[in-house]
Amino acid sequence: MAGKEFAVKGAMCICKYGVTPGQLDTPENQFFKLNGSKLTATTKTVGSVFGPAGFGMCNVNPMLPRKCVPAITQWSGYYEGIKTSYGGNPLTDKSKATCSCGCPDCIEFVMSGQIPIPGVKDMQKATKEHQGELDCASSAKALSEHPVVLKSQFTVNSSPKVIVTKVNGDEKTYPGGNVVYTVVSYNTESPSPIVRSAVKWKIEVDGQPIECNQTGERLELTMKEDSAGKIITVMPYLNQPSQKVCVKTYIEEFRKCVFFARSMNWAGKTRAGTKAEDMMCNDKKPAELLAINKLFNIQLSSTVDQLFNDMAFLFSAGTLIDGNQNAKALIMHFRNNTGEVFSSSYMNEMMKRHPTFDKFVNSPDGVVDILKKKLRELNGNINKINGPLHNGEIKSVRVKFNTMEDKLKGMTLAVDDTSAYQIYVDNYTLHSKNTFSCQLRIVVYDHFGLDIRDVQKYGAIAGFRAWYVLQHIRGYKPFLTVMECIIPINNQSF
Repeated sequence: MAGKEFAVKGAMCICKYGVTPGQLDTPENQFFKLNGSKLTATTKTVGSVFGPAGFGMCNVNPMLPRKCVPAITQWSGYYEGIKTSYGGNPLTDKSKATCSCGCPDCIEFVMSGQIPIPGVKDMQKATKEHQGELDCASSAKALSEHPVVLKSQFTVNSSPKVIVTKVNGDEKTYPGGNVVYTVVSYNTESPSPIVRSAVKWKIEVDGQPIECNQTGERLELTMKEDSAGKIITVMPYLNQPSQKVCVKTYIEEFRKCVFFARSMNWAGKTRAGTKAEDMMCNDKKPAELLAINKLFNIQLSSTVDQLFNDMAFLFSAGTLIDGNQNAKALIMHFRNNTGEVFSSSYMNEMMKRHPTFDKFVNSPDGVVDILKKKLRELNGNINKINGPLHNGEIKSVRVKFNTMEDKLKGMTLAVDDTSAYQIYVDNYTLHSKNTFSCQLRIVVYDHFGLDIRDVQKYGAIAGFRAWYVLQHIRGYKPFLTVMECIIPINNQSF
């Protein structure tokens, strides 16, 4: 047979998903016995046959450990040479069981439950001294010739206690992150499976103990959201925990603001890093403008007031429904000639409600989709983002204001097509292994200025010619317009 011993009632087993050994019962067998009075375990020993506690806890799903309730469905590796009257084959110390809660052959024997009894051959091999101890009744002189040595007459050389000598685990993690701690060595080369399964764990958070009932060589911890900045000390032990055998894991805080992504060009620049043409001023000569359109002769001879009047008339025509105050503020900012950034609540709100902005954020390969893909790649640790994505990873359409509504509400003249963006992740929280919350802050830029393509297209309109002359001949500085929107993301999976 495959094994060396038959298994009987009281045999000890271990389960690869359990935390403590289990003691086998044989409720189906009441008369088929071995080793004197021990009931034999057979292939009919199925169902709940491992005492009330089973194997302690079931870790078949490490994220959701639960109380062990063994349900044996079949045995493998049994002895086929004998069949009991009720149809079962005896189990051996090499037999393995399948549990409906675990997997095939997940339970195996560590002790058969039998107690060895010396036979005739064993007696013959023993020394005379030991024969007398084993069977003193066979000889009246046995005890006098070979007296039993009392315990007080010699020193017992007991084996040293088994202790854990090394444990592995991450030295740094993050709130919501998972860390697996594993015992990797003992003070002896081959501790028994029972010893391995009996390893206990002591856990301290910044020196304060927390309860841990799990046993075995492996411990998996998920760090709580409020544990940022703390140190977790994990100590496996068999007798007494010790700081000499431990792992200290620092739980780093998530950065409050992470620069996640940007456009391929910076605001005000081309992709090559040079200054954009529509951000230049006082860089043209009158002859260059006349070569574009002879009508520029009118604006070249106009006063500054006349030019700004032409520009104001253009913007009034483009704000028939709304946006008139925003348009006046833009023109006044241009006339102040500071070149500083301009923003307004009106433009922020218009961008927030715009359909192209929604597509930019929520469409496939949009901002949220790419953020989730990146978090999956980094296992939720946003601190690993070392610099913004800027190579076109976000492929959704950029924000544009060119609908009829935009033209009547001043947004086409104020912005039209946007030129750059920057995306920030603020107040990031990882709730579980793949669930997070944050505030997505999106900043979109455009240039309040004209380039040669604008006047080639709209040069017939006096307001555009006036704007171009003010910027490129009279030296009025163009500027960046900035729109910002904060989008809350709550308890979303990645």
